[in-house]
Formats: sequence, C-alpha cells, structure tokens
Amino acid sequence: MMVAGRNLRRVRTMGVLAALAVLVASPAVADPYRLAAGDIVQLTVVGFPDLKQRTPINVDGEVMLPLVGAIKAAGQTVTELSNAVKARFANKVMQQRGPDGRAGSIVVAPDEVTIDIAEYRPIYLRGDISKPGDVPFRPGMTVRQAISVAGGYDVIRFRSGNPVVESVQLRGDASSLWSEVLRYSAIVWRLRAEMGQETAPDKSIYAKSPLTPQMIDLAYKTEADQLATRRVERDREANYLRVVITQSDKRIALLSEQQKNEEEGSKQDAEDFDRVAKLFEKGNTSITRFSDSRRAMLLSATRILQTGSAVAQVEREREELKKTLADLDDKRRILALTEMQETEGKLLQAKAKLNSAQEQLMYSTKMRAQLGSSTEKQVELVIVRQTQKGRERIVAQEDTELWPGDSVEVALDMSQLLSFPN
Repeated sequence: MMVAGRNLRRVRTMGVLAALAVLVASPAVADPYRLAAGDIVQLTVVGFPDLKQRTPINVDGEVMLPLVGAIKAAGQTVTELSNAVKARFANKVMQQRGPDGRAGSIVVAPDEVTIDIAEYRPIYLRGDISKPGDVPFRPGMTVRQAISVAGGYDVIRFRSGNPVVESVQLRGDASSLWSEVLRYSAIVWRLRAEMGQETAPDKSIYAKSPLTPQMIDLAYKTEADQLATRRVERDREANYLRVVITQSDKRIALLSEQQKNEEEGSKQDAEDFDRVAKLFEKGNTSITRFSDSRRAMLLSATRILQTGSAVAQVEREREELKKTLADLDDKRRILALTEMQETEGKLLQAKAKLNSAQEQLMYSTKMRAQLGSSTEKQVELVIVRQTQKGRERIVAQEDTELWPGDSVEVALDMSQLLSFPN
C-alpha cells in the first residue's frame, strides 16, 4: 500500500510538472500581451468619476490621460502601464466635495487608480472571404470565429445565393464600370489635349469590353466637342481682353493729348493772371477782373490734375488687363491639371472596381462547380503577427487563437479555377 501510495504521488507530481511545462510553453504566459497603437485603455480613479476616461493609444505609442499627460503605453503590459500611471498619481492631492458641498483635499492612493483595456485592436482579414476588412477582437477569438463574423469563405457566399442571378448582376455591374472607365478615359484625353498633349485616343483597351464601337466613339466625340467649346471660350476671352486693352490705349492717348492741351491752356491762364495782377496793383483794373483771372488759373490747374489722375487710372487698368491676358493660359492649364488629377484618381478607382467585378464574375461562374463540398484541404490560413521579434508569419488552423492586431490571410485553393475553357 505504501508503494502504491508513493507511485500515485509520483504520477500526480509528473502530471503537475507536465501541466506546468504546458503553461510555460504557452505564448500567453511566456509572452504576455503588450499594448500597441489602436488599443483603447480606460482610466478609473475611485471617488473621482469625472476622471474616468477611455483613451486610444496613438500612433506614437503614447496615451493622453487626465492629470498625467502623455505616457508611453506601446510595448507595455497592462500591469506595467498601470504601475507607471499609479506612480504618476502617487501622493497627488485632489479636491473633492463632500455631502455638505464643502471642498476638501484628498490624497489619491495608488490602489485607487486602475488601468484596464477597454477595447483591443481589431483583427484584419483579407483574401477569399465575403467581407474583407477589420473585425472587433474578443479575448479567446479563433480564426474560425473571425471568418464567421466576416461572412465566411467565398464558397459559402456563393452557396447561399443563386449563381445565375449573381452572374447577371455582376455582368451588369461590370458593364456599368466599363462605361465609367470609358467616360473617365475620354475626359483624361480631353484634359491632356487642353494642356497641349494632344494624341490620338487609345481605343484598343476596349477590344474585349462589352462596349460597342458607337458608344466608344460617342464618348470621345463628346469630349472633343467640349474641347472645341473650351478653346472657343478661351479665344473669345482672350480677344475680349485684347479689345479692351486696345480701347485703353486709345483712351490713354486721348487723355494724354487732352492733358497736353490743358497744360498749354493753364500756362496761358497763368501768364494772363500775372498780367492782370500787375495791372490790379497799379489800380488799372477792377477787382472783378482780377478774381476771374485767378479763378480761371485755378480751374486750369485742377483740370490738369484730374486728367493726370484719369490717365494713371486707365494705365493701371490696362496693366491689369495685360497681366490677365498673360496669365490666361497658365490659369486654364492649372485648372486642367487639377481636374485631370481628380479624374485620373476616379479612373483608377473605376478600373479597380472593374477588376474586382470581373474576378467575382469568374468565381461565381466556376467556383460552385469546381470546389468540393469540403474546404478543409482547400484553405490556407496565415496569421501575420507583430511580436517583439518583429513581424512573423504563422501557418494557422481554423481553431488557432488570435491576438489583437493580427492580420489573417485567407487563400482558397484556386488551382482548379485557373483552368478555364477558351
């Protein structure tokens, strides 16, 4: 019995050691979770509900907390961050109002400060699933669960609907996207022509499209007509500016001639005033004549000033018109360049959507027939995880547990789908 008891204790001891070995080998124990940008932490201070705050860790790895400021959080465990925050709050005196409304000073104790993870970074899924993108992380989440939240594999989506109806819809989407590509391509061609880069439209890219030659020609003809209209508008505006500049030149010439005549008249009025003034001093003329002569001299001088001001105003207007005419082509080129950048961006988006629609159409017509009912051996799952060692790629199974921030790549075996009939 004693030997049996010792053997039983030995078996139990070995079992405990084996369990400890498993725990030590577990990533959750050997490498505890460390915070990173995107995680949201929550600060709680007992007795101060106003200080309770959920704050995300920013791209610099810092978190902004009330009464603490910026503190490094990325790369820290929750315990390490909590200890650092408690150290900042150590012996901090806070003002708190009691039930009677009076304010009193309270020293915050470290155990009254708590830091928790309010929300983890999401999981990212890409590849052959219904809805690629981010999925909220929950502790204990597996690859299978994340894929389920994202709508499952592509094959599940196609099984849930009518492939014939989906093919019709996808063909309609592809045809509409082809029309968008055609429209934006024609606009880009027209804008390049406006900037002096005239070339013949490249219509070869539509050879395998559902667009008819008439539709293609009409799209480019519409933009060619708009190009001609804009050029006519540009020439009309330029001609108008030239006409106004010419009229300004004529006005300046007339005003200059008028100013010259007024200067001669003013000179005569000044000489006449000098003569009348001398006669008035000798008493040989009346004060009325003296006043009239003086008034005539002043009016002549005023007319000279007014005419000079008018000449300067017309000259300024003429220079502004000349500058507008000189900048006319540059402004139109800048506007065309801005519009072309926007249109090229829309063209790239339309092409990307078109490629996606064509791939989906290919899958919808071939996947159901050529994928078997079981996907266990036709799915490759890879987890891309950022660790302290760097970015690692981990071959996973559907029941592999995920960590916050993991990126899961889902790839169905498409080897059969690549053999399409001509």
